[in-house]
Amino acid sequence: MNPTRVLLSASLVVLLSGCSILGPWPYRDDSDPRIGPESGRQLPVTSISAPLANVCHLTTTRINIKGLWFWGIVSNGSAALIDGRYLITAAHNVADYAGGNRLTKMEVRCGATAADGVPADVVLTRSEIRERAAVPSYAWRLHSNDKKYEFDYAFVDLGRQLNIENQFVLDESILPDSGDAVFIAGYPGGTISNAHTLHQGRGRATERDHNLLSYEIGTATGNSGGPVWMIHDEKPHLVAVHVSDRAGRVLNSTFYRDWAAWRSARDNGARR
Repeated sequence: MNPTRVLLSASLVVLLSGCSILGPWPYRDDSDPRIGPESGRQLPVTSISAPLANVCHLTTTRINIKGLWFWGIVSNGSAALIDGRYLITAAHNVADYAGGNRLTKMEVRCGATAADGVPADVVLTRSEIRERAAVPSYAWRLHSNDKKYEFDYAFVDLGRQLNIENQFVLDESILPDSGDAVFIAGYPGGTISNAHTLHQGRGRATERDHNLLSYEIGTATGNSGGPVWMIHDEKPHLVAVHVSDRAGRVLNSTFYRDWAAWRSARDNGARR
């Protein structure tokens, strides 16, 4: 065989295998226009009401030291704002990956019905992200691995207080069961939208299997990291972080252990 052809084939294999680890990865869009507006379908938000002011749009920029994406790749994600200063989002939105794939910039806009053309509430640089973001126990796994979402949650300290009233309630005792009504909000792309417009959906939880909560709400890339909540005592209780197609990482005891430890560290000297 021609040595040049062998070399080119080998290079292509390396390139494709390398791309498999360059997150964040997109999730397919299973939204169904036949589903009614009150169940299963995300609809654009035209006015902000509780708790939508606490839903944030993330614009993230990544580079790769191997030469791929050296100009920077921009992605979109979602997050929940807690106490006007902290974000809860998906770890795969903010984690660094093998091969030098690392986050260099994050722009945060909270409570915007349309994130395009809106000044960022906070812009974090590479050094600020490294100091203020935490991805407890998260490790990249093959997309087919059952444990890929085991620790797919992350925390970010914005570094300053936003003038936004806190709406989401965090309560370890509140967990959804199959059949419960749950809500999701974020900035989905795909065939739902352009990943810059706030959407909200409502549907039924279908299963809670260890760390993952499944629900009957069509989602798309851009929803990742967005809040999943249920209404308890007339208040929105955060119960999961959206991480995959129609599924979120449950806020269980492991999550609350990591959240409490991180908040304690931030409150006891890490904040600046």
